[in-house]
Amino acid sequence: MDKYLLICALTIATVGAVKDVRGQRIPNWLTYSGLLAALVVRAGLGGWTELKGGLAGMLFAGGIFFLLFFIGGMGGGDVKLMAAVGAWVGLAQVGTLLIMSAIAGGLLVATGASLWFVDRKRERSTGALALSWTGSSAQLGWSARW
Repeated sequence: MDKYLLICALTIATVGAVKDVRGQRIPNWLTYSGLLAALVVRAGLGGWTELKGGLAGMLFAGGIFFLLFFIGGMGGGDVKLMAAVGAWVGLAQVGTLLIMSAIAGGLLVATGASLWFVDRKRERSTGALALSWTGSSAQLGWSARW
């Protein structure tokens, strides 16, 4: 059963990441429906015990990201997305989830920085397409300027 919950969590996280990178926004329909679905599925499959695990995962993962939101490190959509994913994985997997999120965020920032650096060199020599980037360890977006 846990692997199916993890697959659902990965699906929600992937859709949220793609939406975030492309549009600098994570839609509420994704976060709220993902959170509600996680809690309903957990309650249906394992009763009160699974529901408690989902609620605890939601509170822990969402709480950690809320602290980062509070200090200005990320947006509210990131908090809601992490709460939804935390509800899917449950409290037992939240530590792994947070570590993997930090690694993915770091890779995203490193990739964006590399693309920015390469493009800056190209812009100086050819005046071609410039990519601007903004980022933190949790968010990074690209927008093309002509």
